[in-house]
Amino acid sequence: MQSIWTVVWKALVFIIVWAIPLTLFIVPFQNQLKKAQETNPPMAQLYMESTSAIAIVLAAFLLVTFVDKRSFASLGFDPKYISQDLVLGVTIGFFWLAVSLGVLVLMKWALPQRSNLVSYPLLIMGSVALLINTVTQEMLVRSYIFQTIQTHFGVVAAVIVSSLIFAGLHGGVIKDSWLAALNVLGAGVLFGVAYAISGNLWFPIAMHFVWNALLGPVLGLSISGQNPFRVSWQFFRLEGPAMFTGGAFGLEGSIVVTATTILAIIGTIWLYRLQR
Repeated sequence: MQSIWTVVWKALVFIIVWAIPLTLFIVPFQNQLKKAQETNPPMAQLYMESTSAIAIVLAAFLLVTFVDKRSFASLGFDPKYISQDLVLGVTIGFFWLAVSLGVLVLMKWALPQRSNLVSYPLLIMGSVALLINTVTQEMLVRSYIFQTIQTHFGVVAAVIVSSLIFAGLHGGVIKDSWLAALNVLGAGVLFGVAYAISGNLWFPIAMHFVWNALLGPVLGLSISGQNPFRVSWQFFRLEGPAMFTGGAFGLEGSIVVTATTILAIIGTIWLYRLQR
């Protein structure tokens, strides 16, 4: 019982410390942000992601330094394996998406199409915002909360609980698609496994970012059923049974992604052990 209480109060304090500065930077500027979302969506998104990232780094630093009495790097920022973890994360993230989309292309459910010209300033701004968003999500769901759960209940519990929290964060966009919910949960397991076996956030951050950046700003497809940057280009058109194309939710609601996520989890464990 004491272990449960310890995990709960540390997680709550972590979230509260994150929410306070985030609220101070967002709430007073709600009207301006709403206008900016209409006139300049990438800039508005970049502002919100940046403030959220600053708040989560501050919360993590305060908790790990003054409550746990250890270094900030111990959360998963050990520089020793940064290069190999980034390379491995980028590689797995790329093939995870490439195989998922490739299956649909082979089945003629993803049709290459001519598109509007890519706006490189928008592409860069969107990718930067997504990178910041990825860091925020991984630090919120994994890092301090993950380690606290792992300390008291083991790594399996940490992966499961962090994955459920990760899926909960996406609850507002999942709506009524059970496959989308399953895939978001599966992605959480994949990122949790990557963090657990490497001990570093570099690995899941790279994997998570590559998937989102290639899917959204680069290819012009929806991310979790949304087009937050309102890009005007799209290099593939998804047509076919909703179970395989993801329907309104997009590729991430496809049963193909369910299968490739399972393969990615297995491949992540095997490749990481091979490389180390």
